[in-house]
Amino acid sequence: MLNATQLDEFHQNGYIIVPDLFDPNEMELALRAMEQIFCGQTFTDYLVDLMLEKIPIQWNQRQRKLFHTMVKQNLEELSFPVALMNWIG
Repeated sequence: MLNATQLDEFHQNGYIIVPDLFDPNEMELALRAMEQIFCGQTFTDYLVDLMLEKIPIQWNQRQRKLFHTMVKQNLEELSFPVALMNWIG
């Protein structure tokens, strides 16, 4: 059951964060499944394929440069789905 603060947050933002709703194993399984649904492979492999331009995508010059710089500097820090959502958003 959501409390009043959580309901207000949901109405304001359209989502809420519920700490410890899922255990770490459940989260790992869910994230792996989302990687396959969104990327068709692991997120790391997806980023590598984008870098090697194996995945056709329409980039403008700024997006291409930003993506390549981001991946080269932060590949080990990028995680799915946050990194992907930041890139799309």
